[in-house]
Amino acid sequence: MRDFRKLRVWNDGIRLAVQVHGLTEHLRTVKAFALCSQMERAAISIPSNLAEGSGRRTNNDRAHFFDIAYGSACELETQIHIAEAIAPHEEWEKIRNRTRSLARSIHALREAVRSQNQKPTYPK
Repeated sequence: MRDFRKLRVWNDGIRLAVQVHGLTEHLRTVKAFALCSQMERAAISIPSNLAEGSGRRTNNDRAHFFDIAYGSACELETQIHIAEAIAPHEEWEKIRNRTRSLARSIHALREAVRSQNQKPTYPK
């Protein structure tokens, strides 16, 4: 697979992780330290698994790590909903929308990799 640093989804994931880290500071003011940590780990997991998957040799291995990245995006979206209920902030909705958009992109990448495993069938 190509260099993961050139993947748009990886770059979007890096930006999202940085944004999440900035917003979790807001949660620390209400002492939601466990949620902060979990959100930061989920956000970091997204580009990390995209990078790891890109470095794998087979499409099945790549798809597996893209699955994990997708799952981390879903996990992060859930945590954003919780964060918004605990400590309202005008930025949560923007981050949630970015997370959803990134999840859709990861899903498309995962499906593209999986479709490469499908061998064409020809009529007899």
